[in-house]
Amino acid sequence: MTLYQLWFRNHGSLIELGAVKIGYADLIRGERPLEAGSFSALSGLDQRLYWFSVGQSDLYYENIRKLGNETRHAVLNGLCDMAVDPSVFATAMQWDVTHTSLLRSLETRTVAAQFRRIAQGGPRLTEYRFDYLGPAGHGSSNGSATKPWHLSFSVEPHAQPPTNIHVLIGRNGVGKTTVLGDITRAVVHPEEDSDAVGRLIWGEDGPGSFVNVVCVTFSAFDPAQEQFESEQGAAEQGELEGWDGALDVTDGQPPPAAEDNVTGASFRYVGLAKVDELGRPTRERKTRLDLSKEFSKSVEEVVAAGRVHSWIKALETLGSDPYFFESPVRSFAQALLDRGVFGRTSDRDTALEIFSSLSSGHAIVLLTMTRLVETVAERSLVLLDEPEGHLHPPLLASFVRALSDLLTDRNAVALLGTHSPVVLQEVPRSCVWKVSRRGTMQPERPSIETYGENVGVLTHEIFGLEVRRSGFHAEIEKAVRELGTYEQVLARFGGQLGGEAKGLVRILLAYQTSQGRR
Repeated sequence: MTLYQLWFRNHGSLIELGAVKIGYADLIRGERPLEAGSFSALSGLDQRLYWFSVGQSDLYYENIRKLGNETRHAVLNGLCDMAVDPSVFATAMQWDVTHTSLLRSLETRTVAAQFRRIAQGGPRLTEYRFDYLGPAGHGSSNGSATKPWHLSFSVEPHAQPPTNIHVLIGRNGVGKTTVLGDITRAVVHPEEDSDAVGRLIWGEDGPGSFVNVVCVTFSAFDPAQEQFESEQGAAEQGELEGWDGALDVTDGQPPPAAEDNVTGASFRYVGLAKVDELGRPTRERKTRLDLSKEFSKSVEEVVAAGRVHSWIKALETLGSDPYFFESPVRSFAQALLDRGVFGRTSDRDTALEIFSSLSSGHAIVLLTMTRLVETVAERSLVLLDEPEGHLHPPLLASFVRALSDLLTDRNAVALLGTHSPVVLQEVPRSCVWKVSRRGTMQPERPSIETYGENVGVLTHEIFGLEVRRSGFHAEIEKAVRELGTYEQVLARFGGQLGGEAKGLVRILLAYQTSQGRR
């Protein structure tokens, strides 16, 4: 009831500024604070005391900033804006309507930091420079202390290609998931022992902390395994011993709920685990109906926060996939944008119907993207563990691009753990870390540029010897060792070799000749 769309009349023309929530002291739940119309200032309207307002996105303040300093001051002061004036912010925080409605979809620190910076004429996007220094001794095969992993991350505003998604890539079992979990706990609970989880080190020009952490994981090793454990016994589950339902991480404790956390960032979970009343993941698995209801609730929150524009933009990017292009979800989103409200019964039913009609993979990516639009703010850290598990390559690429666009809109950062070279095609070399099992070697950058590179080239770059020892590489190498000529090798495979395979045959034959084996 407090959400409005604000326009500015400039010499007869209207300029749309965006979504704003307006309230006043002692506003009764369910009442609308004022009727739509034209006004020059809130102060004194209806003889109310302590009017206050807050924009629902950084773009709202950016649009006002573009009007010029004099107009910016007039508009924000006339609206009794909480972000621009610390005294208004302090007064507004004393009233229930601020917490239950105006800040319902916002982090308080986002208003006090990013929104205030823009409202006072500062830049919308900022640099991120931080390092993660991992715990020593993890992953050593003989138990001796090892040099901790050192990962550096840098995000440059307006960079092309974007630098707001960073990737940890390596084969299964090297510890990508564990590292993501350690980083999460280091951010959410910075007072925790750094010898156990490592620590973040911020550059002098960076923001110095994250506001919230959004952890996304739909891993096969999630609470669904609880049933498997109960049927066969935990003793038989060597790989899952110590499994953490919160982050799909071994040997750790779940991050604290936002209500329990004072010094660190708040925590949001998106995945297959049900959460308790404080938002902490449990071992109980969500059903398909639970996920449908979560999607519907998330759409409602997106509408309430005035973020439907961002949602539609993400859906348009995902629309490169034919299934998404033909889905009614985009027309549903447009209808919500036009109406500006989420009808409790009809829209909920529509959301449930749309979600239920999707395949599991498309449903997962739709839920994930919608929850991210709902929860990501400035100085958010988004962690995704192996998103390729539910997405075919073209949809995975579209998802990464939609995520990057959202992160740019919100001035946020993401870390992805993956073994898919398709993800690397969407990010530059400076945003990629090749990782091996801790205790063997330090993470390193790829030796080649990754953005837009051929998947085969990236596969060889990342997995190297493992590729040559597996699949068609191993079969061709065996044939070359046993046979003497290109024609004989080609004949063994019935002439059914692709271009890369034929090239590999010639290279291996030439190498054998140079070694005097033929």
